[in-house]
Amino acid sequence: MNLIEKLHYLMKKNNIRNIAQLSRETNIPYTTLKSIFDGDVNDIRLSTSRKLCDFFKITLDELLDDNISINSTKNTDFRIASYNGVDVNGLDETDLKEIQEFVNFKRNMKNKKEQ
Repeated sequence: MNLIEKLHYLMKKNNIRNIAQLSRETNIPYTTLKSIFDGDVNDIRLSTSRKLCDFFKITLDELLDDNISINSTKNTDFRIASYNGVDVNGLDETDLKEIQEFVNFKRNMKNKKEQ
């Protein structure tokens, strides 16, 4: 799956209707996104890639590597965790759900402290 196909898939999955909406949601200029979708850009900037990854909650590898599929049933947070040395092998979907709930809890607690 190439970059444009991934972006179309991610937009559909996240109920993003068009490039203009994606531009507003990510703070990436419309013209930049339009150039990417039209295939006029061979290498997108790292800053643009990071904004897309942050918005869609995927890794840079998942976005930019044509050999990595992003339509996996596993949650992205666990793929990120496994890239950072957390071993999720042997865990089933229930285990992963419980871990995700804990991650969300920790994230919410951190956000409350920052307010």
